[in-house]
Amino acid sequence: MKGQHRIIVSTRRLRYDFIVRRNLTVIRSDSATGKTTHVDMIQEHSNHPCGSPVELICDKTCFVLTGPLWREQLSGMPDWNRG
Repeated sequence: MKGQHRIIVSTRRLRYDFIVRRNLTVIRSDSATGKTTHVDMIQEHSNHPCGSPVELICDKTCFVLTGPLWREQLSGMPDWNRG
């Protein structure tokens, strides 16, 4: 991934609007700031793109990688560029 990409994830009650500049983005912050909610929203949209109350707007496909198999999951992602 080159350049930067704006990602908007929203429901009727919540809206996250941010820019990423890397292929792989790690979300860190203080406790109780919405990290898990944000990730859950992206995963909900990924699992049910047509039947989800979550709207995800981005020019690239967004994925949530979790657990001990994240490296294997990452290697199967489209547009993954190790360079």
